[in-house]
Amino acid sequence: MKIQKLFKSIPNKPENMEPFISWQELTPEFEYKNLGDCYLLVAELKEQDFDKLLSIFRSREEAIGAFLSVAMEHHWEVVPETYCVYHAHEEGGKLIAGILFENTVSIYEQTTVEQMVHLLARVHRIVVYSYDVVTYIKDIYPDVDYKVYSVARELAKRSKRVPELTELAKIYCVPLESLEDKLKLINQLLENPIRTGYEDVELPPFSYPLTDCSY
Repeated sequence: MKIQKLFKSIPNKPENMEPFISWQELTPEFEYKNLGDCYLLVAELKEQDFDKLLSIFRSREEAIGAFLSVAMEHHWEVVPETYCVYHAHEEGGKLIAGILFENTVSIYEQTTVEQMVHLLARVHRIVVYSYDVVTYIKDIYPDVDYKVYSVARELAKRSKRVPELTELAKIYCVPLESLEDKLKLINQLLENPIRTGYEDVELPPFSYPLTDCSY
């Protein structure tokens, strides 16, 4: 299991930071990555180390859950391993939404959107092109913001102009007639670099933290 956090400078002795200082039974191994103005600190933990805490917790899973709750309070997150692509629009005043997960496209209507939210809750990251599609599901999934990786938002941080999805479809020579087409194009944009028609732009992987380095 790996957890991660962004820092403005490399922390001195991260094992003495929370949450690790309070969980001394664990033996984390740390790795740093330079991300321009930030440093990404990744801590890898052995799940069997949590067995040392079975005198306190009823199971390894309960110990891991308690540790992760404390880690999240200190702005750490589990390194994402799974993701899905989400896109949506309205047709005749009704919501039509789609998910691309593990190479399979599923389409949902207004009456089945709660089934989609169950899938969104299972994955670590939700990849969208533009954030505006998130507004369709915020009422029924308020925590969605903590998972959303917006391609357009990441492009805006690194490029003077962010193209529309229709422009990118022409650049990549792919159809954009159906919701499935849009999901597949967004998924393709995760392959660096993105060709915008003006410049090629390298985006961070979806697994990197979504927050700024403010610590």
